[in-house]
Amino acid sequence: MSRITSGESGSSYGSSTPAIWKDFVYADENGNKLRSFRPLFDGEFQPGQLIEVDAVPMGCCLIKTEVFRNLPRPWFYWTLGRDASMLQGDISYPIQVRQGTHGCSEDLYFSLRARERGYRLLCDTSVLVRHESQGVVGGEGRMDVIEA
Repeated sequence: MSRITSGESGSSYGSSTPAIWKDFVYADENGNKLRSFRPLFDGEFQPGQLIEVDAVPMGCCLIKTEVFRNLPRPWFYWTLGRDASMLQGDISYPIQVRQGTHGCSEDLYFSLRARERGYRLLCDTSVLVRHESQGVVGGEGRMDVIEA
């Protein structure tokens, strides 16, 4: 089994929140079960180790060419904010930020595809990578830069 290694265990958007993610299921205020991803925080992993994660950001990654040869295109696809009817049957459809909002970012989409094909996603927690700017994803799935 091949692996994809990310070096983005450090800050996400200039905070001390690591940018590595864990898949989880939760219930909204109406009891609907939703699937999403949350960041791993300090204390949930040991710095200086290689750990397996559910999804990785693409800002600093090592990916074997073989992975791209074995994954269907598109490799990176922003589906957040798209009409849910367009995503029926898509790997990102079960991901919901909130009830009725399906889809995900392009790096999460790549992670889902890679895991679906049996690749392991590993993160080197000794590497620190920071974003140059900070952004927020709006309801339309558009990223707005709020700090540069």
